[in-house]
Amino acid sequence: MTPLRRLLARHLLSIQLPLLALLAGLLWWGARSLLLSQAQRDGETRLHMAVQALDQRLTTVEQAGLAMADYSAQGRLPFTDLPGNARLLMPWLYHQNELRLVNFVDEEGRSLILVNITDGWHTREIQRNAKGILGVRWQKADASGILFDGQPLHEPLGFDVRQRPWYREARQLETPRWSVPYRLDPPQNRLVMTWLVPLKAPDGGRGGALGIDLLATDLNTFFQVLRPTPGSRLWLLDQNRQLLAEAHGAQAALPVPPGGDRLSLEGLPCRVLRSDVPTRAGSQWHMVLAIPERDLLAAARGKLLAITAAAFALLLLPIIWGLWEGRRLSREIQALARAADQVGAGIAPQLAKSQVAEFATLGQALHQAHADIQKRNALEQHLQHSQRLETLGTLAGGIAHDVNNHLSAILGQIFLVRDTLPEGHASIERLLQAEVAADNCARTTRTLLAFSRHGNSDLKAMDLNELLTEMADLLNCVLGGLVRVDLDLDPAPLCLQGDRVQLEQVIMNLAVNARDAMPDGGNLSFQTRRLASGELTLKVKDTGTGMSPETLARIFEPFYTTKAVGQGTGLGLALVHGIVHSHHGRLGVESQEGFGTTFSLSFPLDPSGVPLPTQPEAAVEVVGDLAHLRILVVEDETYLRETLEAALSTVGASVVAAANGTEAWEHFQAQPFDCILSDQRMPGCTGMELRSRVRGTGAGLPFILSSGQDLEPFRSELTHDPAFRLLAKPFSIRELVELVRNACPATEGGL
Repeated sequence: MTPLRRLLARHLLSIQLPLLALLAGLLWWGARSLLLSQAQRDGETRLHMAVQALDQRLTTVEQAGLAMADYSAQGRLPFTDLPGNARLLMPWLYHQNELRLVNFVDEEGRSLILVNITDGWHTREIQRNAKGILGVRWQKADASGILFDGQPLHEPLGFDVRQRPWYREARQLETPRWSVPYRLDPPQNRLVMTWLVPLKAPDGGRGGALGIDLLATDLNTFFQVLRPTPGSRLWLLDQNRQLLAEAHGAQAALPVPPGGDRLSLEGLPCRVLRSDVPTRAGSQWHMVLAIPERDLLAAARGKLLAITAAAFALLLLPIIWGLWEGRRLSREIQALARAADQVGAGIAPQLAKSQVAEFATLGQALHQAHADIQKRNALEQHLQHSQRLETLGTLAGGIAHDVNNHLSAILGQIFLVRDTLPEGHASIERLLQAEVAADNCARTTRTLLAFSRHGNSDLKAMDLNELLTEMADLLNCVLGGLVRVDLDLDPAPLCLQGDRVQLEQVIMNLAVNARDAMPDGGNLSFQTRRLASGELTLKVKDTGTGMSPETLARIFEPFYTTKAVGQGTGLGLALVHGIVHSHHGRLGVESQEGFGTTFSLSFPLDPSGVPLPTQPEAAVEVVGDLAHLRILVVEDETYLRETLEAALSTVGASVVAAANGTEAWEHFQAQPFDCILSDQRMPGCTGMELRSRVRGTGAGLPFILSSGQDLEPFRSELTHDPAFRLLAKPFSIRELVELVRNACPATEGGL
């Protein structure tokens, strides 16, 4: 019987050897075709570059002719001062390599030719002498246009330049164009294309003609440089397939090849490429490039051989590898056969570690699959929970926006009522309590905005001791009576820059977590201290069950919770961690099972900060504080708009109210204002869009933007617009009046 490995090797070689020969041939052909295609693309690129170079040269000639025609129309090139014309043009012509001959001819037969020959630029002047007879004079010109080697006028001239074909053609033109290719008189007999420009006299009449010659011999030299290979040929044809120029190197000249992209020239297979030169007035030229295939492959022949050899070696590697792999797999299959016999005999199979991943990792894959399924289910639950939180956050943000509008109206109405009551009236105290309730409601809406991520930290100077003292009663209510709250506060005020709402949320989250860790009751202490390092610390310590090291390592991970399903989201401590870091603070935790937990929070001290008062101030007379100010109020909520209009009128302002941005824009265009107070979120035209329109007129009056949602995206505009202000809803009339008064320095008075 034939061994399995030998059988596999025989079948492998019988299949792969013919394939190897076939693939080698295909590889040679494919590599050759690929290199030819690549080389042809290179030729197309060179042809395109040649077309671009010719087009640039033609453009230079045309622009030069138009510029000289403009000089003539302006009277700067009079035929009565041909030396002056040379001084004007020569400094520019000396830097124009594309120009060879420039010819000016007027209606009387006078002429000035500027021609660049082997020893530099020369002028040929045709003028009438004192007897009125035309004569010719040649002079050499230097770069500044100074003429020397002058000769007297030779007379008579013997011919009339106005009879030249190019001049007669130019005399019939209204606009510049290229002439029909023509040959110069013997003995030169050179092919010339001339850019014809009819000249206008300063009075608007005909002033003669200008011709700029483009010699075919110059183009031949020009095209020699553009040939991509030594054996390539380049032809330039006009629209009638007349040969204008050609470049063939040291080879014999050949006629232009007929149509087709593959031809045989002098027995050599060639690739023929064609391209049109951009059409110009009077010309529609074509360029043809022929490249021998041997030239295309010459540079790539070594590369072709190297690729073929490398590919052949690579094709041999699979055969060698296949023979070795067949032998190894043969042993693996024999081991599996023995294992199958062992299973059939009821014996646990004994398998050595296999090199085949499918055999070696089957058990691990099953365990991993189980772990992946559990992980996927957990992720799906987290995703659903996140989606519910996102939906709730969006709803919370919308509710907070609407409530802020109502609160602004309530605070405004309280202000109006207080303003009508005499000092010492019994109802003033009740109105002050209503203001306190409205402020508390505003704090609730700020919490909603922070939850929905529509609001950012509003850092203000505050006293941490004062915050804990005010929250003590609330904490006692939340903790349910079984947990005793102890405050151990530093005797001195501890001021920091903080967001009161967010810090309240931190304290509440830590307190609730401590309550859940003390189901049978216990003590929860809050200790504050001032450190010599310029920081303040808050330690929150409970006497609960504590945490294991494994739990302690993951407590700040989002969605991680040790509570039963439905009793926790796993977001509380993650939110605490984020808020502390947003206040430039540090958060640490110490815990041991059975001995409780201590959270340590550190914040930078603000020694210069003065905590803002949290109680409403007594009512003060503010009538006339904004006297003589014309204020445009833009608010889409009717009740709030009417409240603002009435309140600002009470303090002396002249108010115009608008229900939307479009109506406000119409008012702004109709009359002047000293200040604009605008809501941000309005249909049709937002507050920022209204500000852009106002600033677009050049007006720099104060513009106050208010919103019940986050104003942080607009804060960057404060640095660019000194008269721009932000006002968060809800706001009291006192805050509004103070902001308007500060924004309009011309107002006097005070709150």
